[in-house]
Amino acid sequence: RSTHTLLVFITPSNNTNGMPWTTPTGPEDHAAFASLSEKLCIKALGFSIEIPDGGGEFSLNNGGLTDRGYLTRLALHVLGIGKYEDLWGAEGKAVAKARGEATKEQVEQAARHLAEAVKRRETDIELKSKQGMKPKILDAHRHLLGILERTLDAISAGPALAPEP
Repeated sequence: RSTHTLLVFITPSNNTNGMPWTTPTGPEDHAAFASLSEKLCIKALGFSIEIPDGGGEFSLNNGGLTDRGYLTRLALHVLGIGKYEDLWGAEGKAVAKARGEATKEQVEQAARHLAEAVKRRETDIELKSKQGMKPKILDAHRHLLGILERTLDAISAGPALAPEP
């Protein structure tokens, strides 16, 4: 009898849970810093990122993150979305919250975090391109970057940050 192991590689193009929320391993771990900035952005806007009933902030230990750092279905449910990308874009939940219930200070803080996420994702894509990452995977990273850029534009142009008359 032989044992076989099936390895499944999840990339942003086939994963509805977004990019992993992992702890940066060093100053050059731009993808992890970008994910951290995305997390800080949604926290600034007032999203709950805690498992109900005292489960604490999303983690591997409470079922909020997979072993690779991706949000689980439970975490997506807590955020009120079906997939990670539903948070972002001009029509995403982050923009809706920024235009609705968030204060000017929350929106300013969220925009700063999201600008940092965009900068880190741009750097990450540039480095991964130079390292020879497959074009299909780079395209998925660029797709998410584009969504984050549109989110930042929409948040920055929203009523909370509009100049006072």
